[in-house]
Order: sequence, then C-alpha cells, then structure tokens
Amino acid sequence: MANEIPKVKPIEPYLTTLIVKVDRDNVDSKLITPAAKIIQQGGLVCFPTETVYGLGADVFQPNAINQIFKVKGRPNDNPLICHISDIEMLNKLAAHVSEDAHKLIKRFWPGALTIIFPRNEAVPNEVTAGLNTVGVRMPSHPIAYEFIKQCGTPIAAPSANLSTKPSPTIGRHCIDDLNGRIEMIIDGGSCDIGVESTVLMLGNDHPTILRPGGVTLEMLREVIPSTQVYKMSTNLSLEAKPPTPGMKYRHYAPSVDTIVITGDKRSEKLIELCHEYMKSGKKVGVVCWSLESLDCTLFMKVTGDKYKGMAHALFTDMRDLDGKVDIILIEGVQEIKEGLAVMNRAKKAAVKVIEAN
Repeated sequence: MANEIPKVKPIEPYLTTLIVKVDRDNVDSKLITPAAKIIQQGGLVCFPTETVYGLGADVFQPNAINQIFKVKGRPNDNPLICHISDIEMLNKLAAHVSEDAHKLIKRFWPGALTIIFPRNEAVPNEVTAGLNTVGVRMPSHPIAYEFIKQCGTPIAAPSANLSTKPSPTIGRHCIDDLNGRIEMIIDGGSCDIGVESTVLMLGNDHPTILRPGGVTLEMLREVIPSTQVYKMSTNLSLEAKPPTPGMKYRHYAPSVDTIVITGDKRSEKLIELCHEYMKSGKKVGVVCWSLESLDCTLFMKVTGDKYKGMAHALFTDMRDLDGKVDIILIEGVQEIKEGLAVMNRAKKAAVKVIEAN
C-alpha cells in the first residue's frame, strides 16, 4: 500500500505568473519562446502533454529541479520523469539503450510510454532521487514538442499539480494550483489521454510495468510478449526506493472522501450508497459509465468507450466535484486496457474500495 506523503508544505504564491493560451492545432512558436527562455534561466513552466500537464525545469539545473519539489510540496525522494524532443536528448540521459528499448521506442515514441534506463552520470541526483536509473519519454503533444525543442535541453517534469491533488488535464487546473507559484503556464486546452504515462522497467526477462498509463499492457505485449505488471510487495527494494513516481506515496486524492465501487453488482451498490448518503444529508458526486442518470447532487456521465472514457474523465471529474460535494462515488471498470490505469489511480484516490458481487 502506498505511504501517505510526508507533510511538505508548498510554497505560497509570490510572483506574477505569465499565462499564455496556445492552439495545439496551430502552434505559434513565438508564443512558446518566452517559456523556453524561462527554462534556460532556471525557471519553471507548466506545459500540456497528451497525458496530463507537466511542471517543467531544465534537467541539468539542480536549483530549478529543487524548486519543483518546493512548489508542489513534493518529497524529494520521489524521482522525476525526463521529457525529450529527439533521440540526441536521450543520449544525454541514458548510459545505455537496449535492443528491447529500441523496439519500444520505434513503436511507441513519441507517445505515452516512459522507459526506465541506466542513468548517464551527467544527470543530477536531484532528478533521479539518487538512483542509478532515469525515466525518459518523448511526448507526442505538438505544444510539448515545440516547447522542449526550443528549450534545447531535456525537461524534468512531474504532473503540474500541488502534491496529492488529482493531476491536471486542462489549463484551468494548473492555474488553480500554480498561479503565483511559477513563472509561466502554457494553456493548451484539454489533454487527450487524461492519465499519466505508462512507466516500463527493462533489464530482465520480463519487462515490468511500474505504473500503468496510456500505453496498455496489451499494446506492450504486442512488442514484447513477456511484459508483466508490477505487484506491490513482490520487490520491497523497489517500494523503498521506487525508480518512478506513483509507487511510494498516496496520490491523486480529492479533499473529500472518495469511494470506488467494483464487481458485477457495482451499479446496484452505487445506487444504494448514493441514496443512503443523500438521505443522510450529504452532497454526493458520482462518476459513472453504466447508468444514464442518478438522483445525486452532481452526476458525471462518462460516454464512449468506457476504458478510454474513464481515463479521460477521471482526474477532470474528481477536480470538478471536489469542494462541491461531501463524498465522491466512482464506478470501477475491469482492469484491462486503459482500465488498468484508471483503477490504479482511482484506488489511490479512494478511502475505501467496495467490491459488490
């Protein structure tokens, strides 16, 4: 089970944040140039990716990296993922790129896959939490690509939220959390996927998903059939010193209690719980894909493919409900395809998971 995050208070707002809207379908490079200059000068910039928004700093400026932890209120033993725009940047970060890594890069980059590599000695300890590995991905989002390219350096970036809050999927989320705390926010609209990247560790006979995300287990097995999913407590050294975010501490939680309902009779249990809480006078928010409506305070209906739909909606809906209701009920999905990532995040947000069978 993930640990509670140590109490690290985020810094208070103290500066004027430049907020710039950029059209992802027609990226104006001139709008990105101030962001690149801020990074080069050791500042922080929030930028959109296809997964969630990132809070970026130059990988090779330790003072800037330390500022990320201060701004978010994030423990500094939680490593950061590095974002690149070309393979030359990878060579500055990774000491070695294996044959399996090359296969995965060819198939999934640019995209929502982070690969754990042996660390190049030039990468600061502040980025890797002192580990001998480094997580790297190449985003496919056009604004992220232009931003990293103009910076001319790999960008270390966790999600652009205050620590423990749901990850930001639209510009407004970043503004709510970080306005006045960082130099610039690039508002590029809604993120496509809605949950963070998949993190994959290589280096043994069975490549292991450390954090499920936008690239699914099924997709990875098409390239490397032996890929498996990490199970908590099977490797205590990984849990003590995790090579990727999301393994050690509780994440993604709204400020109100959140309950996840799974199992064959989840719809019936969802209705029952909703009625009980409403009858007791509580305001209830529901995130649901199987029901068309429900007598509750706020009802968030997920449409389209339930796996992709829940992934896209989960963080956004939790943020929209937070502060407006007393309790959030989330309908679970089967842990396949994007559902593996959805349930990973939902369970970490929850105070309780109910299996209704």
